[in-house]
Amino acid sequence: MNDFKTSGQLTVDAARLRDVGKEKPPELPPEVYDRRPVINIIDPKMFGINTVDRRKLAELLDSYDFTESDKMRLRHDAGIEDTYFEILEPIPDAESQDNQ
Repeated sequence: MNDFKTSGQLTVDAARLRDVGKEKPPELPPEVYDRRPVINIIDPKMFGINTVDRRKLAELLDSYDFTESDKMRLRHDAGIEDTYFEILEPIPDAESQDNQ
């Protein structure tokens, strides 16, 4: 008998914590979800700034005493070279080495 009373009280407490029976908050109008993203493109010529010759910039970066990985990262950040992604396949030998 006591278990039924405890179970009923827990159900009531759970409903109270979930705000069952209270008014629902106002919903957002559907227009809010239909907004299109705004994409800003900045052209340096619009502001009177000369564009940089990417070949000269690449030569400048190559003239510095950086490691090759740093030079590659700087070229990617400057937009001189494209960034390539490589999908690595699992090595079958590595799985057998991990299990040993």
